[in-house]
Amino acid sequence: WINAQRKEHKAMKQNEKSSMTQSKADLLESAGFTWDAPIRRPRRNNSSSSNNEEDAAAALVSVKSDVSKRQRKSSKGDDVK
Repeated sequence: WINAQRKEHKAMKQNEKSSMTQSKADLLESAGFTWDAPIRRPRRNNSSSSNNEEDAAAALVSVKSDVSKRQRKSSKGDDVK
């Protein structure tokens, strides 16, 4: 999902066909989303990294849910003025 968002954002910035909108990009950025892929470091087998991964996964689910809710409202015209 993350890589798909980055790909769509890149396409949007290059004025190519994309499902990414500026409002969706702004929402993702406000949640701390980064458009450049971070440098991967080797994983360590310890419990703290597992907790960090679980926290990151929970945060992504929350962001995806918020984006979906906003898109549904937008498609219904709830936030259109």
